Order: sequence, then structure tokens, then C-alpha cells
Amino acid sequence: MGEEKRDAIIDALTDCQVVMTMRIGYHAKEKLEKRGLVSVEFCDTVEDGLRYTVEQLSKQLA
Repeated sequence: MGEEKRDAIIDALTDCQVVMTMRIGYHAKEKLEKRGLVSVEFCDTVEDGLRYTVEQLSKQLA
């Protein structure tokens, strides 16, 4: 995937605070963090992933 395409995807996420992914590379994660986005990796169902994400964010806020 080209750099411009990655940047366009990240631009599309600017109204989000958290991105849940099955897999994310180091540079992509770094770019998201620079824009103030948190990425959470989880490889299972969406429902379990959402539960996991909420748990992780709750721990960060505690």
C-alpha cells in the first residue's frame, strides 16, 4: 500500500479516538499515535474485540 493511500485512510479516521484492528504495523501505529488515535489489536470476533478494547481503555484511564 502506498504512503498516500495510508495517509488518506488515517485522514478518514480523524473523527475517531480509537481504532480496533486485527493487525497493525509499527509505522501505521506510530502515525495513528501522532494524530492522537489509540490503536487496539485483537484477533477474534468483533463483539469480543469491543469488550477487550473497553477493558484496555478502562485500565488506561484508571
